[in-house]
Amino acid sequence: MVSLLSPSTILILGTGSALSMLLYDLYWPCWNARDAPTAAFGHESSYAMSIMNPQHQKVFQHKLTLKISTAHVRSGITDDEVLALFTKGFFGGWVFTPERWLLSFTRLSLGDFEGLNVASELGCPYAQEIWETSSLSPKAIAPLGSLLFGNFFLADYRSATAQPQDVRNWEYSRGSPQAPTLAEFVAGGSEVFQLVSSHRFQVSQEEGGDIFTVTFSHVSCNSRTGRQFSRPFQWLHLVYARLLFSDGIREVMKG
Repeated sequence: MVSLLSPSTILILGTGSALSMLLYDLYWPCWNARDAPTAAFGHESSYAMSIMNPQHQKVFQHKLTLKISTAHVRSGITDDEVLALFTKGFFGGWVFTPERWLLSFTRLSLGDFEGLNVASELGCPYAQEIWETSSLSPKAIAPLGSLLFGNFFLADYRSATAQPQDVRNWEYSRGSPQAPTLAEFVAGGSEVFQLVSSHRFQVSQEEGGDIFTVTFSHVSCNSRTGRQFSRPFQWLHLVYARLLFSDGIREVMKG
């Protein structure tokens, strides 16, 4: 009979405790986040997705939403700053690090964004290419048409206090919810990588201005075949999405 105090038992229990604490630390910022099996209003049919998914294949979609009291963030912070901080935490946090390092090391590009033509007037493919987390501003989102880590294209940015930078992307209309401050990043869609995905980050304030609502909305599909994702893949994606969401929220609360 193995003693309960044997070195192997202690090692197993210690490792399990450490992993539990790590997962708790990674998850705690969004512990109370609400998960929904549908994307944010208008996301599935956004201008960017209509270009990236021209055959209107059925999409996998979900969203995470968290309400944050202004008491837990920097005094006087604006919707645009919350959006910038969330974006910085999402792409610049620990959870995204392996993916970020891989993309930076290989310079692998799996996206095809030519049809969006957002930055065509600039005479260059992208408004700005970002490869370092230090280039992610905590004050303002990158310019429309920017490319993050070679694969995440900023196809839409809107501020609730200003007109959209590109009116083609403005699908909010009469009868829709009040337009939030948002950024939409699209990825994939190339000949070698047919998976298309869109990450939309949204920030809004409730009446009275004492609550921020932060939403991470996701839609994805195989733009060529329409083949649906397996259950294990969907489950892993949801876990990864919640961890990324936590990094974004953590940055907002730090900022």
